[in-house]
Amino acid sequence: MTALAERPAVDATEPTDFPSLLRFYRTRAGLSSRSLSLHAAGPTSNYVARLELGTRTPSRQYVERLIAMIPMSPLEADRLLVAAGYAPKRLMAIGWGREFDQLTNWKWREWCGKE
Repeated sequence: MTALAERPAVDATEPTDFPSLLRFYRTRAGLSSRSLSLHAAGPTSNYVARLELGTRTPSRQYVERLIAMIPMSPLEADRLLVAAGYAPKRLMAIGWGREFDQLTNWKWREWCGKE
């Protein structure tokens, strides 16, 4: 059995909204929000904390920087992108992501079966 087949498609313990999902992945990796903000070159030293509170909305580029800094699988990276309202990397890789990035966040949630 492959590692991919061993992992469930959706982990019931993982949250689905961006602020909670970011906090889940960050704490699982043992990173503080402040150190992650500083290393991901956020606009302020508490930017990740604001993202986790839901008071700020990150750009796609910033979410991709966070993904590069937090150890996670490609599927988890796609979940974080979708939770932030952006197309998953797999769609971007085949050239379909830019059109999908134009969809509203509620449409992404509907597409992912979260509503």
